[in-house]
Amino acid sequence: MTLACGFGSLCDNVESTNSPGLTNQAKASTMRYVPTPLLLFWLVLSLFAGSLFARGMFAAIGDQHTASADGEPSFSISSNRDDDEVTVNVDDDTVLFSLRSPRGIGRATIERNDEHWPPKIKLRLYLNGLEKFKLVCGDMTLEASIVSQTGKFRVWKGGSEDSPLDRESPFWIKLDAFDEDGKPIALKPPVHGYFELQLPKAAFAENAKTITLHWIDFYR
Repeated sequence: MTLACGFGSLCDNVESTNSPGLTNQAKASTMRYVPTPLLLFWLVLSLFAGSLFARGMFAAIGDQHTASADGEPSFSISSNRDDDEVTVNVDDDTVLFSLRSPRGIGRATIERNDEHWPPKIKLRLYLNGLEKFKLVCGDMTLEASIVSQTGKFRVWKGGSEDSPLDRESPFWIKLDAFDEDGKPIALKPPVHGYFELQLPKAAFAENAKTITLHWIDFYR
């Protein structure tokens, strides 16, 4: 008997059952398969490849499940100082960026990974003062300042510090101050407290991909 095999070596390991004098039972018992190193190599390779494929499938399913189960907006955040820290908290339609800056001066860039920014964006700045704040969103620039001695708060747009905005402006930044226990206080530098800014929706009308924050607690 001659067999045509795709791998070649398989045929070399099947003994012919056409030898004279063998019964059918003897022929059946004589025909046996002896694996060669080449065939063993292909078998091991096939098993290994199958294992990798299965792992990839399960990993992909797991990633899809995690993304769909999470469903919260995601952001990429970077700062110009290693000791600055920005954390994100999402609650319904509001995202809160909490910023801690030991040196009190710095810059951070936040990039949205989703198609749009959330409807409400708040900043929580753990600073003892806020003599300068700047938001750059696309071609739009908003700046704000709190006078440390009096607590006077001003907001201006496009670098026009001499033309401050009023509270009725769609670009007005709502600002509150809290002590370390989260209780509201006057707009003066909070000791171990924080400032909370609600950024105006109008600032995100162009849906810029990134925003940049600049802050200075006190001018040196």
